[in-house]
Amino acid sequence: MRNNNTFGQALNIGFVEKIPMRLVKYFSSKSIYFVICFSFVSLLIVSMLDYVTGYETTLILFYLVPVISASLLLNKNWAIAFSILGTLLVVIVELLSQNIYSSVFIAFWNGLAVFGVFLTVSGILIVLRNSLLKEQKLARLDMVTGISNSRHFYELASIEMSRARRYKRAFTVVYVDVDNFKKVNDDMGHDKGDDLLRLIAATIKKNIRVNDIVSRVGGDEFILLFPETDKGKAKSTIETVFKKLKIVMFNKKWKVTFSAGVITCLTAHCDIQKIIKAADAQMYYAKKHGKNKIKYCVL
Repeated sequence: MRNNNTFGQALNIGFVEKIPMRLVKYFSSKSIYFVICFSFVSLLIVSMLDYVTGYETTLILFYLVPVISASLLLNKNWAIAFSILGTLLVVIVELLSQNIYSSVFIAFWNGLAVFGVFLTVSGILIVLRNSLLKEQKLARLDMVTGISNSRHFYELASIEMSRARRYKRAFTVVYVDVDNFKKVNDDMGHDKGDDLLRLIAATIKKNIRVNDIVSRVGGDEFILLFPETDKGKAKSTIETVFKKLKIVMFNKKWKVTFSAGVITCLTAHCDIQKIIKAADAQMYYAKKHGKNKIKYCVL
């Protein structure tokens, strides 16, 4: 099971860059089970070293390593679990070390204090992680439509292109422009224009596959990416999308149409920048020749 936590990708933010980047990204790329095993084994090793070195030397900071890894790379439940396990091991080591206490409850009190420290550190890190992931998510979304923005599109497109090269599979990019959108803004205002964009984005998203990508890349421009899709499949899909858009626009009385450039890449040497540029050129060709058209090309 792959670790889906994207915290390692969010570490490009300011002060967090002081964290050992390579180490955190390394663990982020590993499976959840790997992180769990690492944290568990780390606790056992630290507790054994703690017992061997004796009560005069404290290794409490090293007990934090698995707690920190669970907080940053797993989830709250695992962080609490390792905090509890770490606390139990601290108490067990203290009791086995045969320290002289005026009361046996002192060892348990010390354990409770350690548990409080573990929970505090864990809580702070979880809040930090969630905040960074939330900021990362917002940075990848178009604020008007709620779909991916151009930055996120390029990230996803790069991943899909790598997969296409590896498995030698076709993929298709579609560049869509809303005809007469400027007139909507001029006549009805930008708020109504934003409503239209949201409706378009929702309609497109509803009529494509889950693994297809749709992003807003300009004022009234959208890009779609269809993985593992040749020209025939792309044509069928985009015509269905345009048909649904036409129905929705008619029902909602929006006087707009759509022009699109469709580029299907069959080779492993396609460059995403060139493909988008070619799709954009095809879209403008469609607009120049009457609008409300779809222009196809295969590379």
